[in-house]
Amino acid sequence: MRKRRLGRTGFEVSELSYGCGGTAGLMVRGSYQQQCEVVASAIERGVNMFDTSPTYGGGHSETNLGKVLKTLGAAPIVSTKIDFGPGDLDDLEQSIARSVRRSQERLNRDRLDVLYLHSRVGRRQDLAGRVLSVDDVLGAGGVADIMEGLKRRGVVGAIGFTGLGHTESVIQVLESDRFDLFQAYYNLLNPTAGPFRSAEAPGLAAHDYRGLIPAAAAAGMRPR
Repeated sequence: MRKRRLGRTGFEVSELSYGCGGTAGLMVRGSYQQQCEVVASAIERGVNMFDTSPTYGGGHSETNLGKVLKTLGAAPIVSTKIDFGPGDLDDLEQSIARSVRRSQERLNRDRLDVLYLHSRVGRRQDLAGRVLSVDDVLGAGGVADIMEGLKRRGVVGAIGFTGLGHTESVIQVLESDRFDLFQAYYNLLNPTAGPFRSAEAPGLAAHDYRGLIPAAAAAGMRPR
């Protein structure tokens, strides 16, 4: 399994990572034996990064991954997330601290390797739709400030965000130089976060992410 440097994190990660979301379902709905067998097989084949979230299966993904890794005696790189809904911004620092603490408990880890902001970024805040404004993220005392504090204290190893939402707003966050890495929505159905644009793909009706991946490289979201 080939490895690559992950953003500015310093981590060398396998080109294929293990997604623990509800789409595949194994880490949310599978049996404990199945989970152990598949995770062990992935690690044996060189996969060293696992991605989960407290929103995957209402916390079951994190809990199951933590149990399986403890059983296997394995310590791969694990990324998890914070997300926000109505009421969570009333005390932003406590909301983040509470989410991180619960993730630590479920994953059986004192330190989280990678912590992503998983809410979308838009022009205006819409917590019912899980959308934060750019100012919510980058403003004084905002999400980026608090996540950077967690990193300075060693609670998390690296911080990132998910590049979904209003494209211009996502680009503002990307170019702010506040995060070590970001997750891009990129696949065969919508390759616009890569070097291809929707205008160059006749008949493609999809959100245009306007080359976010090369933009991230241009903005320095790579090893320094």
